[in-house]
Amino acid sequence: MEETVTITKIEIAHRLLKTAIELWFANSDPIPIHTLSAAAYQIVHDLNSHNKGPELLFDTKLIKNEYRADFTSAFKKVSNFMKHAERAKGDKFKSIEFTPELNEQFILFTIFGLKYLKENLIAEEIAFERWQMFQNPNLLPDAGKELFDHTFTAESIEKIRSIEKSEFLQAFKLLLR
Repeated sequence: MEETVTITKIEIAHRLLKTAIELWFANSDPIPIHTLSAAAYQIVHDLNSHNKGPELLFDTKLIKNEYRADFTSAFKKVSNFMKHAERAKGDKFKSIEFTPELNEQFILFTIFGLKYLKENLIAEEIAFERWQMFQNPNLLPDAGKELFDHTFTAESIEKIRSIEKSEFLQAFKLLLR
């Protein structure tokens, strides 16, 4: 008989997210990345809501209340389709359009939620956040952009941006050793 494992919701979220990020950096299949990152996001979103934390993707104030249910439903539609056969009403040929870039949003907002929950980020989560900072510096608020600009030279930023995504995670983890 196998040994049982006791695990918390937050540990589950970290482990799901870690695997999603590893797959994302490896340019792996976007379907499992989506399923893992959406599941991690949902756990973190629920914990953050229960703790009355700041808004995340599903409860953003950028969307009016009367449209929030439709907005959230649109985000959940793909992950629900991937998880539940009964929604296809037995039609194994039913399909859905999927935008793999959604994976980055779920991963990023899960990281935001972990920070709101005052969780220590693991190496993979930090690496993903740093990758986004280097590749999409326009996502940073002005204060973060200023710090980023003063920490790295333009030449070093370009050098880091030139690293293949699949190599970045390994290089980042080596730096942490």
